[in-house]
Amino acid sequence: MWIYGNPASGKSVLSSFIIDHVILEGRQCQYFFIRFTDQHEQSLHTLLRSVAYQIARTIPSYSDKILQLSVDGADLRSADVRNIRQIQ
Repeated sequence: MWIYGNPASGKSVLSSFIIDHVILEGRQCQYFFIRFTDQHEQSLHTLLRSVAYQIARTIPSYSDKILQLSVDGADLRSADVRNIRQIQ
C-alpha cells in the first residue's frame, strides 16, 4: 500500500492505525516510512533493505536464504536492488 497526500493530512496516523490493526490480527506486517527531508530514506535500496530485514526477523526460512546468499559471496550491501528476486 502506498499512501500519499498533502503534508499534515494524516498519512502517518492512518498508516500507524493500519499497521497496529494488522499486527493485532496476528498477521505479518512490514512497513517503511519515508521522510522526504532525508535523501537517504528516499532510495529504493534503503526501502528494500529495511523490508528484507523485517521479513528476515519474522520468517526464519527467509533469514536462512539471506544468510546463504552472504555465505555464497553475495555483497548484500552494494547489490543491485533489481536482483532482489534471487531471494525466493
